[in-house]
Amino acid sequence: MLKKVFVVGISPHPSLITCRALKLIEEAPAVLVMDTDYPFDLSDLLKGKRVIKLRPAFTARDEEERRGIIEENRRKVLSLDVDWAVWLEIGTPAIRNPIRRHLLGETAESIEVEFVPGVSSVTAVLDRLGTIVKHLCVFGGEEVERIERASEACDVMVIINLHDDRAPELLRSKGFRVRYVEECCTERERVTDHYTGATYWVIAVATREDGEGLRVPQPGVTGSERSSSPSGPRI
Repeated sequence: MLKKVFVVGISPHPSLITCRALKLIEEAPAVLVMDTDYPFDLSDLLKGKRVIKLRPAFTARDEEERRGIIEENRRKVLSLDVDWAVWLEIGTPAIRNPIRRHLLGETAESIEVEFVPGVSSVTAVLDRLGTIVKHLCVFGGEEVERIERASEACDVMVIINLHDDRAPELLRSKGFRVRYVEECCTERERVTDHYTGATYWVIAVATREDGEGLRVPQPGVTGSERSSSPSGPRI
């Protein structure tokens, strides 16, 4: 019976996965993944592994269906004939982890869970833009009212889980410059000044501008749009 799950951060690209994460995946008797799209191909990472796909409850149309999905996932996990498994989480596990709310519900409380850190796109987008920060605020795209309140105190905002342009437009109206990084750190990465809606894997970075110009150095982008795939090797 399953006793422990390592929630392993697999970063926004396979080249950024940590040594510990790779070792756990290699040794794991079972690997849990969401039955949905990932921003990169997992086939090499999961080659020869026993993979159990769990349906995320955020696909549910109502609360009853959500509970049914979680119950189905619970049965799958508790029926495993292994002591431990790994769960693959994009980025790092601590940021908006779906394991309780959208995957296992209260079952997650009965299993020992250990988070294994990974590289997060929340900070990787700043590196990709060449943005140096002293502080930043992180929000989901749906948290428009909270973002509006924070805009009075925070000069740099990273907005994830974008499904529309409401929050970025609000920040523009308050003097922020907003740029979007689509599919951060992958071969398809693109930086643009406007929301395209072309991919779920997009993060907005908003930096405050005032009469003195940008408060945060922004050396990374020229022009309104570019592909930011590196010219050198990935290391």
